[in-house]
Order: sequence, then C-alpha cells, then structure tokens
Amino acid sequence: VLDVVVVGNTGTGKSTLCGHLLSATQSVSSQRVDAARRRAEEMGAPGKRLAWVMDSNKRDREMGTTLTCSYERLKTPSRSMTIIDVPGRRRYLKSMITGTSQADAALVLVTAREGEFESSMLKEASTRDHGLLVFTAGIQKVAVAVTHMDGVEWSQERFQFVEKEILSYLKKVGYNPETVKVVPVSALEGDNLVTRSRNSSWYAGPTVVEVLQGMAPPKRDVEKPLRLCVVQTFNVGGQAVVTGRVETGSVKAGDTVLVAPQGLRCSVDSLQHHGEAVQVGKPGEFLGLRLGGVKPADLRRGAVVSDAQADPAGACSSLTAQLLVLSHPSEIRVGYCPVLSVHGTHVQCKITELKSRMDRRNGKEVEANPEAVKAGEAAIIELVPMKPLSLETFGTYPALGRFAMRDSGTTIAVGVIKKVERFPAKAKGR
Repeated sequence: VLDVVVVGNTGTGKSTLCGHLLSATQSVSSQRVDAARRRAEEMGAPGKRLAWVMDSNKRDREMGTTLTCSYERLKTPSRSMTIIDVPGRRRYLKSMITGTSQADAALVLVTAREGEFESSMLKEASTRDHGLLVFTAGIQKVAVAVTHMDGVEWSQERFQFVEKEILSYLKKVGYNPETVKVVPVSALEGDNLVTRSRNSSWYAGPTVVEVLQGMAPPKRDVEKPLRLCVVQTFNVGGQAVVTGRVETGSVKAGDTVLVAPQGLRCSVDSLQHHGEAVQVGKPGEFLGLRLGGVKPADLRRGAVVSDAQADPAGACSSLTAQLLVLSHPSEIRVGYCPVLSVHGTHVQCKITELKSRMDRRNGKEVEANPEAVKAGEAAIIELVPMKPLSLETFGTYPALGRFAMRDSGTTIAVGVIKKVERFPAKAKGR
C-alpha cells in the first residue's frame, strides 16, 4: 500500500488530475464518471467534470474548489494506492496539513502558465509552504507534475524553466533534486498521466502513473503497538464511526481499544477499508472503525486509537522538543503561544522553557537557558498544550512525533518531540 498526497497551489488542477487518473485507470465506475459529468453540466461548470469525480463533497462543488481532504483508491497495473486530494488555498492549510500527515509520498503540482508560476513561488505563496510541510511530514518520496502545458503550447523551454526553479526550491527544503521526477502534463486532457502524449515529443521521461508505480512503500511497523490517527468522526445510527490511517501495529474486529487524549475504552465492532469490510487493518491503510461503548459526541479529529492492553496512548501534559526556527519577525521567548500541527491536529501550546540553543549542524549545545531564539537557530524547548492532546516521541512513533509550528497562517518552525510527560491514565468506558 502506498498513500500519495497531491498538493499544489489553488488552480493547478489537483482534483482534475486525480479525477482523470481515477477515470483512466478504471479505479472508479463509469457510472460515477458519467454522474460527475452530468452534474457539472447541470451546474454550468462542464470544466469540473473530472474534478468532481474526486470532489464528491457538496460544499466543494458549490464553492468550485477543494475545501476538505478527499481519499480514493487508485488501481494501477502493478499496485493499489490511496490518493489524497488536499486544499490548495492558504485559508484551508490546516486541512492540507491533515492530509499530508497521512501520506508516504507526494505529487506536487505547479502550473506552467507564465505569471501564475512565478507568483506561486513568491515568499508568501502557498507553493513554498506546501513543499516545506511535505518535508516536515517526513515524506521522502516526491514527484512534480507541471500542469497546464497545453496553455503554453507545450513549450519545452517553458517546461525546463519551471523544472529548474521548482527543483532548486525543493533542494533548499531538503530534497535531492536528482531523485525527483518532473512530468509535463495536461490534467484536463490527460497528457502524460497514464499514456505518453504526442504533444511532448521532446519529453522521454515516465508518465505520472509510472512515477507513482516506481515509488516503493516505506517499511511498516507492524510489530509495534497500534496507533491510528483519527481524521474524521461520524454518528451513524447513533454509533460512533471514526476514519483514519493506521500508523503502526494492527487492528481487528473485536479488539478493545483506548482513544486518547479522552481516555475512552471501547470495542471495535467492525472495520472497512475503502468501503469494503475487512477483518484486519494494517499500517498504511485508511480505515473506518465502528466503535462500541462510546458516544459519537465524545470523539474528535486528532484523537489517537491505540491497543488498550499494549502501550496505550495517553494525554500529554507537557513535551520537550527539538526545534528549528525557519522564520519569525522577532524572537521566540518563554510565554509564546504558537499552534502545533501534529499528526493531523492543530493545538495551541505555550512555551514554558527554553532549555538550550543548539548548533543546527551537529546538534551540540552552544548556550544553556537562552533568553530567546530567532530565525535560523535550533533549540530544545518545553511546551504545554492548551487543549487535550495525544503525542508520542519521534524515536518511538515518528508519525506522531514530528510537527510544524505555525503562527498567523505561517510556518515559523519545524521540529521533533524528544520527550512526553503524560497525565495519569484514567480510562473511561468498557
């Protein structure tokens, strides 16, 4: 199983590309494709016919843009994978972070259109934030699709310019540009998505599907205790249903689980994977769990489902983290209250101590208890969550131990959790 997030600035054609891939690979039924086309025509938006194969959310369609994360199974000749379509607008960046936190690989979309690409690469533009957040999420496998090539008459010169610029930026973020494939595409027409296009005779590289098929899934921690990060919660006939990705361990029907930070003990009555009933859920799989013995209203996005008997998750009272400050208008001091975005949830935390300033190159301490840290500096800090939150150390559960620190819609720092202090366990329910 490979989970791929599709990111990019609004208007780059993410949903259209996803819809075209699903249609061309017959990952969805022809009836669904026809229904999306008819609905788009009825609403006077025929250009959305493919985007709406992916965007089935009513509000997304009414607004004409992706507002929430969408998950679909993409079936290619050699493997089945989950494709995650996330919002591109800055105001919905929280949803983008949620989707990205659950991915193994990323397909970054940038437009070839003159002016649009250049503006998307400005300092305050979303594309820069997206690249940084993908890297912060621990995603090591990245590819780029240059969309709207039909809008620049399939200019090889324009493609090479965009390719050079985006690879240069990804290198600054931390990626090796030699390992990043860049594909010229037209999301609407389908050029170079599944089959090679005659419009790009100068391009000899792989199609988007070939690039995705060439990405090997990461090693899964099957032997570790269960950790499933909740993305959505539902009330289905009075029973609680949660969806999320299994990060470690496994879960099966009949298991007794603990939901943190609420400390709710409940049973797994049944589980589904992409709408199909399954008996066991494994790492990397997106599941829907029907839970017994718990009220739907008591569950929240960002909760962590764990094995009630094997190293159950808990509520964090404080945490110690290693931080790299990327940008800040002044200085970070004790008392500062930024937002931590971690495993798909976003919680304000208060910095209670600056333990040390570190040499960012070798990790050695250069100053104990500094008064402040600023952009470009690394530090060990202690924080206290302002709301209930379940976290883990990076060394034990990496997906639950890395974070982005944000303020006023801007990523100001990234880091990993070194130590977690928990409140005393008080399990409720079964």
